[in-house]
Amino acid sequence: METRLHSLRLLNAIKAKVDERPRGPLFVETTISGKTFKALLDTGASHHLVSSDVASKLGLKISKGGGTIKVNSNPTPINGVAHKVDVSIGEWHGQENLTIVIMDDFDVVLGLKFLNKVKVVLVPYTNTMCIFEGKACTVPIKRENVSSKMLSTLQISKGVR
Repeated sequence: METRLHSLRLLNAIKAKVDERPRGPLFVETTISGKTFKALLDTGASHHLVSSDVASKLGLKISKGGGTIKVNSNPTPINGVAHKVDVSIGEWHGQENLTIVIMDDFDVVLGLKFLNKVKVVLVPYTNTMCIFEGKACTVPIKRENVSSKMLSTLQISKGVR
């Protein structure tokens, strides 16, 4: 019961300037292995994805994974998975398994698997995201026009573990 009350208090405490003309996809500042990136929040993506270029720059240890993923193109092989990578968003910190794929539009994509795991509530009209896993916190999100670039992750076959 106390957790629910705390969550309601947190939502009530959101004080943000409301953008009357919200537009564009949602991004959140995300730190992966000590480096900060602008991550796309994609409720249409199944997994959290990191581009091959970023994984290489971070020196992530990648275990080969099977399966394919479709990201705005024909299905392509998954490069692998980086296990137990340190990730931080606002006051939230944890370790995540990141799927490594070739992407040319975005460096990092946080999909539904991540959003569900850390119990995210998106409040787009206040440009805020609430994370309820562990100690609850609010994190500012940004909207950006990305011209014609849009990402669509449709499927992963032969699952990633």
